[in-house]
Amino acid sequence: MSLSAKLRKLRRASPFEIAFRTREFTHTVRERIQSRRANTCLSIADSASTLASCRDILFKGDLNPLIIDSTECDRVLESAEQTLNGKATLLGIEWDFTGKVDWHRAANYQETWPQVFYADVFKSKNRPATDVKFVWEASRHQFLFELGKASRLTGNTAFSNRGRELILDWIAHNPPYIGVHWTSSLELAMRAISWMLFVGLSNEVDHWEPQDCDAICRSLSEHAEYLSHHLSFFSSPYNHLIGEATGLYLISLLLDGVVAKSNRWKDLALYVLRSHGPKQFYDDGFCVEQAISYHFFTLGFLSLATLAARNRGNDLSILASSVKNAFLAGMSFQTTDGTWPAIGDLDSARAIPSSVSATWDFGSLCNFAAVLFEEPKLKCGQIAGEEVTWFLGDAGIAKWRTLNRKGELPQSVLLRESGYAIASIKDHWLLFDAGPIAAGVHSDATPSVAHGHADTLQLLYWFKGRPLLQDSGIPSYYAPQDWVEYFRSSAAHNTIEVEGAGPVRSTGKLSWSFAAPAPQLDAYFATDFTMLCGSANWGNGVQVERHVLLTENFGLWIADYVKCDEPRKVSCYWQLASVNLDAATLESDGLHLPEASGRFYGNSPFSLRWIRATEREPFAKRALEYNSLVDAATLVVESSRSPEHLIAHHWHDREIDFDFSMGMGASLSSQSVVQSSTIHLQPQQVGWRLFADDAERVYIGVENSN
Repeated sequence: MSLSAKLRKLRRASPFEIAFRTREFTHTVRERIQSRRANTCLSIADSASTLASCRDILFKGDLNPLIIDSTECDRVLESAEQTLNGKATLLGIEWDFTGKVDWHRAANYQETWPQVFYADVFKSKNRPATDVKFVWEASRHQFLFELGKASRLTGNTAFSNRGRELILDWIAHNPPYIGVHWTSSLELAMRAISWMLFVGLSNEVDHWEPQDCDAICRSLSEHAEYLSHHLSFFSSPYNHLIGEATGLYLISLLLDGVVAKSNRWKDLALYVLRSHGPKQFYDDGFCVEQAISYHFFTLGFLSLATLAARNRGNDLSILASSVKNAFLAGMSFQTTDGTWPAIGDLDSARAIPSSVSATWDFGSLCNFAAVLFEEPKLKCGQIAGEEVTWFLGDAGIAKWRTLNRKGELPQSVLLRESGYAIASIKDHWLLFDAGPIAAGVHSDATPSVAHGHADTLQLLYWFKGRPLLQDSGIPSYYAPQDWVEYFRSSAAHNTIEVEGAGPVRSTGKLSWSFAAPAPQLDAYFATDFTMLCGSANWGNGVQVERHVLLTENFGLWIADYVKCDEPRKVSCYWQLASVNLDAATLESDGLHLPEASGRFYGNSPFSLRWIRATEREPFAKRALEYNSLVDAATLVVESSRSPEHLIAHHWHDREIDFDFSMGMGASLSSQSVVQSSTIHLQPQQVGWRLFADDAERVYIGVENSN
């Protein structure tokens, strides 16, 4: 970060932030001194019993293996056997945990992260050029949860013993404050949660050697002490802060009455969860980070904290309303194929370790919330899922079965604060994004890291039950800068790009500045059609409006109106799902796919450009999950420079004549349309006429106050 950027951030800092960062810096100096000394042994009386209490903290009720879904049993045992044999796949990389484990080197890479004081790791000349998330992922130890499940299912001590051995090996090679695994508070929290989940399900804890139990308790205490001084109040007050507070809270419950500082840890963690938990979501329920993956990541932590608080008699009831509302908002995004769309950043992380094969399937977590909050509307799918099964046991499964979701969830939803309109008409599903970039992004040059993308006015579309227009996602946070910037840019989304203007500016990896005001979103939902409008002011004299019409029988229509202070070029990007792309043909009238076609019209000359993926460029690729890319395709509609643009797009499996009119005067129609009548509009209205099946259909649009 440049000196000027640092000064801008300093000017924005509150006295509390300055005081907090000063205390944190002072404590880091103390930790540097402590890291040079021999560890002080923490003696815990009956540490085995202390660890055994993990079950009472995190799990509720008995679990009869006979009622667990047979597919889940088979999957758990297969996964645990692989881990027992030293194999695990993490972020697409095969790890070998047999023999001596090098916790400081990612599998398939030769470079080792330096074992120096944690504050010096990223400054070190010996820092590897590899993605730090790869080495972090292994030390989150989430794969140990499968060993715990297998231990609970079978009683086989091999699973429990292997998990214990891996934890002790990690502790032996990662002394406090040394190395890459002490650089991120969130990583410490997730590792501590994983240990407690594994121990809570293991059957043999009472028979572990006392010195082993002491070592694990001591390391958990060291994790908690670090967390208590390095919570991300200002560096990342969103999913990081909530994850860290959850980890600190769970450790404090485990060591309550055993370690003197546990009460301080618990009070601090509860303060963060109570005061910052509700701040993670808009009033409409969606997360302020504007990212689906992080919405459910945050909810996973809050669900664990809620369960533990109930099990231990602590009051976290203040969270119940906002967390339940956030789950309901999250359910609104479920598509016709039962998964969720990629919106914003993703790193394939789960707060609660999950074996769900589809990265974008959050159904089992919603089932967990359905039982926790007794909300039938959150019931999802035909089986209760992993979280209900393992955390809530027989009673949880029985409760889930009794929940009766009366009727279907609303087919159309408007989340006005977060800026999303979602419409489902028969086998068509549409999402319109007219929200802000993300919370914490500034309107001036001050840089701010955020997980939202420059996807303002994006559309995602499932046509006849299959994805047609999809988000590109992001494959890595540590890829070359041009790759990271591309996947977060407007060009990687189904939206509009105006020469010399836009909703936000990139200021480095994952950082934004100069955020434009959030668009105005208007919507009208009917049983057989939906009309939407997003209008934005992107500065530099540029105003953008996107008008959307989704119909039951005539597909998806979009009219983009751009008014500029000077002639500017406009590009509209469409990211095609990787289905039947080899059969696509680009002709003068549009793009033709086996399942649908895109046809385009403009009031000024435009061209169509078809981009296919290549090995060395990021364009026209799609990230299914972190560190995973598939080839896709991008269609670009490029309009020549003009001070005013009106471009219409139609996605359907047949050509339909139309005309589109705006009350303020602009209009556009297909060439064969004869103006036989006039749509009478108010100045701030729009109107569509569609001519199909020997009939004329008129749709009067949403009012727009811009």
